[in-house]
Amino acid sequence: MNNTGLESGIYEQLRSYSEALNRYLIELKTEQRSSDFKPPTEVAELIRALGEKVPMEVSIQFLAAGTLGQGSVPNVLVRRLHDALETGRLTSDTLRDLEQLAAVLGHQQAGAFARLRRMR
Repeated sequence: MNNTGLESGIYEQLRSYSEALNRYLIELKTEQRSSDFKPPTEVAELIRALGEKVPMEVSIQFLAAGTLGQGSVPNVLVRRLHDALETGRLTSDTLRDLEQLAAVLGHQQAGAFARLRRMR
């Protein structure tokens, strides 16, 4: 795969995760909120993958290297989200952590798009 194909794939996956997480955040903020934390499958997979030592998916590896490695998303935030996923409890901290993750995803998505534009 050439660099354009790789960057395009990373961008598309980041966009997909970002959209799923943003839709879920909107749902949480607009509906009568319970204390249950049951994110959509794609969001749950993202949280689980970020908690892995070596994520299998390239876009997750990219996201982890660009965020966890640089401190944009602290490991403690990923652990809290993972714990919330395992216990199924939604707290105000969980919501704040999801918002921070959404912001980082948006930033990473914008960076991937900028790299794509430079390649053309």
